[in-house]
Amino acid sequence: MARRTLRNLDERILKKAVAYGALRGVGRVSTKKIASDLKITEPTIYVHFGTKANLLYKAYCYAAEMTSGKEGLDEGASLIRDRLPAMVEAAAAYPEAASYIVDYRHYEGKRFDDRSPDPLLEDARALLAGYAGHEKAEDIPLAELLAETISTYGLMAAKGKLKADDGKAFGAFANFLESGTKAALEGI
Repeated sequence: MARRTLRNLDERILKKAVAYGALRGVGRVSTKKIASDLKITEPTIYVHFGTKANLLYKAYCYAAEMTSGKEGLDEGASLIRDRLPAMVEAAAAYPEAASYIVDYRHYEGKRFDDRSPDPLLEDARALLAGYAGHEKAEDIPLAELLAETISTYGLMAAKGKLKADDGKAFGAFANFLESGTKAALEGI
């Protein structure tokens, strides 16, 4: 029973961090406020996450998982044409997560490295890997562009400015990837 409570506590802390980051900005997330709202001590948060920077990063990963669009897709689904609209739909369902993602990606104190990779960038690389001719996809800014596009469109969907069935933006991006990327890669 205690283990379940501890796992549940991690998730409750992450949810609060995402909510406060979406509301006030990632840089203004307060561990004191989270602890007070959850009726725990502030040191408990540090026991579970080590540092505030790690808490903010784990909250980003949690938000990215919530809005990943992976649930319910068949293995044979088109990665770009099916997955991106699913991501937009998920972002619309979790607007705080979508807002937190965009804010964290532009947060000065963010950390992405080999031990703490950017899950959204990893998703973008996986999406790009689904297209022929993307051997260099991990070495070019295209994956970063796609990750930024996903996070921005997710936020637009969360704010009700883009619907999951609005395929114009995704169709244009998919067409660029399918036709324009090969030429872009040849220029490198």
